Amino acid sequence: MSIGLPLSAVPEVAATALPWLAEPHPGIEPRLVEAYTDDGLPALRVGDLDILLVADDRQRATPVPPGLHSFVVFEGLYRIAVPASWPTPAGPADLDGRPWVGAPAGSARARAFGRFAATHAITPSVEHLAVHQMTTKAMVSAQLGAALLPEFLAATIPGGTLCDIEVAGTYLVRMFRRRLTDRSVPAVEAAASAFYDAMLVGAERYSDSPRAARPVHVVHPQDPSRTAGSRPRPPVRSDSTNPD
Repeated sequence: MSIGLPLSAVPEVAATALPWLAEPHPGIEPRLVEAYTDDGLPALRVGDLDILLVADDRQRATPVPPGLHSFVVFEGLYRIAVPASWPTPAGPADLDGRPWVGAPAGSARARAFGRFAATHAITPSVEHLAVHQMTTKAMVSAQLGAALLPEFLAATIPGGTLCDIEVAGTYLVRMFRRRLTDRSVPAVEAAASAFYDAMLVGAERYSDSPRAARPVHVVHPQDPSRTAGSRPRPPVRSDSTNPD
């Protein structure tokens, strides 16, 4: 049982999900693999992974490759954080010509920042590159530049200031799995359910904490791959007989 997930999901999501999976299913031995969209989706298609959690951007969502399906396990707003040593920006114009902490091309953060910069004619004076969201937080905390992040991360940066500036679009965490022609594989279904529940509990914990900029509404958003009339299908419990 191999589960691909980004670095940012390990401390909160994996640490919660693995004990929940082990208690009712001691025979399942999960293997965690740090993986992202570019390497994780091919690994999932050929069977090297059974489940893949990835960050995505709703407005420019990753297409679902043939043989796979996906659903959203979390959706939230983007926010901008700046170093606490900076004057609080009154609007996007105040962020033009300032240092920014950028993201790898094609990542959800890069897609969202590209929209924001194009809309408001923002050109960074220098663009640092942070591959991981945790590195982005560290760079803002070190007073190196502004960053666009999911709200739950932007609001929790030591030495950072959360800006009251609207950012278009929403951040997604999506779970990808292979399509099966028969009934769900119980081990995969159990692991998917544990990680799905861990994401929801993590969102609820953040929403209830004093760090939250606003409440997080835990809902079941529609996956970008689905039509307007269809509904997302989160993982079913291992004792269910629903087909995958």
